[in-house]
Amino acid sequence: MNILIKILFTGAVLCCSAFQSSIPEQFTQPGSPDSRKNSGLKRPNILLIMTDQHNAEYLHCLGKTFLNTPNLDALAKQSVIFRSAYSPSPGCGPSRAAVFTGQYPFQNGVFTNWVPVKRSSILLTEQLKRGGYYNIAVGKLYLAPVDSSHGFDYRKICDSPHDLYNKKEVETNDYLPWAAGGMGIGVDKLVEKAGESERSAVDDTFFWLGKQWADEKYHMTTWTGNEAVSVIKNYAEDKPFFMHVSFFGPHHPYSTCEPWNSMYDPKEVPLPYTLGQVQAGAQKGFHTNWTESQWREIIARYSGNISAIDFQVGRIIAALKEKGLWENTIVVFTSDHGDHMGDYSQIGKGTMLESSVRVPFFIKPTGTGLATKECPDVISLIDLYSTFLDYAGVKNAAPNDSRSLRGLLTGETTWQDKTFSSMCSADGRNGQVMYIDKNFKCVGFLTDGILKVELYDRNEPVADQHNLADNYAYADIRNNMKDKLEEWLRVNLKN
Repeated sequence: MNILIKILFTGAVLCCSAFQSSIPEQFTQPGSPDSRKNSGLKRPNILLIMTDQHNAEYLHCLGKTFLNTPNLDALAKQSVIFRSAYSPSPGCGPSRAAVFTGQYPFQNGVFTNWVPVKRSSILLTEQLKRGGYYNIAVGKLYLAPVDSSHGFDYRKICDSPHDLYNKKEVETNDYLPWAAGGMGIGVDKLVEKAGESERSAVDDTFFWLGKQWADEKYHMTTWTGNEAVSVIKNYAEDKPFFMHVSFFGPHHPYSTCEPWNSMYDPKEVPLPYTLGQVQAGAQKGFHTNWTESQWREIIARYSGNISAIDFQVGRIIAALKEKGLWENTIVVFTSDHGDHMGDYSQIGKGTMLESSVRVPFFIKPTGTGLATKECPDVISLIDLYSTFLDYAGVKNAAPNDSRSLRGLLTGETTWQDKTFSSMCSADGRNGQVMYIDKNFKCVGFLTDGILKVELYDRNEPVADQHNLADNYAYADIRNNMKDKLEEWLRVNLKN
C-alpha cells in the first residue's frame, strides 16, 4: 500500500551568484530568414512560470499573509488574479500534459505520470513554432518520454533529482551533473542523497519533510533560476519566445536549504481551520494522525520552499527588465495542482478538495502591467493553450476544450463559468471526476462505471465542509450537475 501511495503523490532576500550556463548559438547569432521575416510583428514573448504542488492560498497576496513573497506579490499587483482556477487533473503528469495539449486526460491519454501524449494531440509548442516562436524549457517539464524534445528548441531539464520511479529522469537530467560536479561528488551519490526521504514510509513525516541535501548554491531551485536568467540575458530577440520555467518545489520533500529552511518558526505558522476535522464526503486522500508540532514543522518548511522560489522569480523578472523585454512579455504564474497542507488532516494531492484541485493563477499582460484585478470566473489550466495562441496570433489547429482567457483580462467576453477535472483509470470506469460552475461543485466517484456524486456550495465560507448531495432542497442541482458529468464522460470516452 505504501508503494502505491508513494506513486500517487510523486507526481529577507539574499544575493546569490548566478551560474551562467552555456547558451546555444541561436541565442547570440541572427535568426533564420523566417524569424527575421516575423521579427517586425511585435508579437509578445510568453513566460509561463510554474510551481509544483502549490496550494492556491500560499502566497502573501493570495491569503497567507505570514508568507514573505515580495516578488510574486509585486507581479500579482500588475496582473489579473484568477481566484477560481482549477487543475484538469490533480496530479503532476496529467496536469502538465493537459496544459500542453489543451485537452483533458480522457482526450490526450495521460491518466497518470510517465504516459506519453496521444499522437493525435497537437502540442502547444508545435503550434507556437509554426507561428515563428522559439520554445524554451527550463526546470521540470514532466512530459513523457522525458528524452523527447516535445517541440522545445532549447531545454535544460530536471524532472526529478532521484531515480526511484523513472530512471530516465536521471539519465536525461541537466541539473544533476552540474550540481554533483560543483559539490565534488558523483552523480550517483547525489541521486542517493536526494532520494533518501522518498524511500521512507509515506506516513513518516520524513517522507514529506526530507532534509537539506544541497546548499543554496547548488540547490535545484537556484539552478532553475540561474538557467532562466542566463537564457534571458543571452537571448538575441530575433524571434518572440515561449519560455516555460518550472520549479520542482514546493513539491515534497518540502525542505530545501538554508536560509529558507529556518525562515519560518514552526511555532508561529498558522494551522488550517479544518485540521483535525473529518471531511463530509469520501475524498480518498492521504490522512495522517500527526501531532500539532509535526504539522507546524511541515507548514514552516513548505512555506520556506515557496519563499525560495519567490526569490528566484524576482531574479527572472529583473533579468527581463534589464534586457528590455518586460513590457513586451506576457507573464503567467501558476502551478500544476495544489497540496492539502493539513486541510482536513490530509497532505499531498490527488483529490477534488479545493486544497488539491485549485491552483494559484495570475497573468500579467504586455505593457508595464495594470492595477491588481481579481477575476472570479471559473477557469482551467487547459485554457492556457488557447490563451497563448491567441496572444501569439496563431490560429488554433487542434480540436480541444481550451478557451482563451484574453477577453477576461479586458472584460470583453462572455464566459461560461464551468470546468471539469479527473483522476481516473484509462477506461474511465474507476476514479474521481469533478464538475464545477459558478456556485456549486459536483464531485463524482466512479466504481466499475457506476457514478456516485457529492455536492458542495462554493459560496460557503469553508470549502468542502458540507456535502449537500442528500439534501432534498438541492436535489435538482445535484441531478443536473450529475447529468453534465455523465455526459462529459460519455463524450470524452468516445474519443
